[in-house]
Amino acid sequence: MFSAAWSGPMLLIAAAESGNTATVAALLEAEADAGFACQGNGRTALTMAAQGGFTATVSALLEAKADPAIPQTDGEPALMVAARGGHTGAVAALLHAKADP
Repeated sequence: MFSAAWSGPMLLIAAAESGNTATVAALLEAEADAGFACQGNGRTALTMAAQGGFTATVSALLEAKADPAIPQTDGEPALMVAARGGHTGAVAALLHAKADP
C-alpha cells in the first residue's frame, strides 16, 4: 500500500486521514513531525483527522503539540475543516486546545 519512499510525516498524514489513532500514536512515539504540512496543499495530519471527524485522532495530535492554527493552502485551519464537515467532537477538541475560531 505504501511505498518505501514514504516518510514518517507522510505516513502520519495517511494514518490520520483514515482515523487510525493507534498508528498515529505509534508514529508520534517514533517522533514523526506532528506539524508537517504537505507541499502543494498544505494539509497536515491534524487537518486530515479533522476532515474525517476522527476526534480521538485529533486529540492525540493535539496532545503531541500539533498546531491547530496551521492553515491548508486554501486558508482553512483544522477547526474550520472540522466545522465545515459537521464534526462536533473534533470541533470541541480543537476549541478545548484553544484553536482560534
